[in-house]
Amino acid sequence: MDAYVVFYTPYIGLVPEDLEDTYPFSQHEAPSEYEEEELGRLAREIWGFIKHVKDKGADTIFISSDIAPWSKKVREILERLKGSETKI
Repeated sequence: MDAYVVFYTPYIGLVPEDLEDTYPFSQHEAPSEYEEEELGRLAREIWGFIKHVKDKGADTIFISSDIAPWSKKVREILERLKGSETKI
């Protein structure tokens, strides 16, 4: 089974683990609060990645959300997207 490890951050989006320590992913300034529209865009990007990985045969997907308030909001949006599908 293949494993995909990705991180996510607003404005940058999904970042593969291989690139996490490279510029600009490891060295950027970011606000502590984000607009709802940006968090929705990020959640839809994550949701698209989840669907892509599932289509490739993944049967288990782990999503870890940070303690940052924006990360909790992204998780809430993902839960709503999940509810709109028959199965995740």
